[in-house]
Amino acid sequence: MNRPPLPTFNYGRDTLPCRWELQWTCTCREAIDAFRRTSPPIVICDRDLPDGDWRQLWDILARDPRPPMFIVTSRLADDALWAEVLNVGGYDLLMKPFRAEEVIRMVHGAATQIPPAKANPHHASAILCR
Repeated sequence: MNRPPLPTFNYGRDTLPCRWELQWTCTCREAIDAFRRTSPPIVICDRDLPDGDWRQLWDILARDPRPPMFIVTSRLADDALWAEVLNVGGYDLLMKPFRAEEVIRMVHGAATQIPPAKANPHHASAILCR
């Protein structure tokens, strides 16, 4: 499977005060493996994946003693999906197509909610499963 390169985003002091690295995965299984290896504080997941969906991934990650801030992405403006994400403990729903300012706002908001035990003020990572 052809995967996008692993980009690194450097945000200025006005957005995020650290360097964020994204780990790209394409399936629930890859995202679970990546989470177990690196325990990132934020996971961004497409609504539907080749081997499952966001809910299957969240059900596994939510059992971690330090679950991530979990953001679901979708092309459809679906209030029911948004409510479900919030009701099961996810952070928010991010609409596609992505606008840079909205992604920054969402990740920044999630980053401010990370429990101190999981936060690293100088370096952080997130999994983007799509």
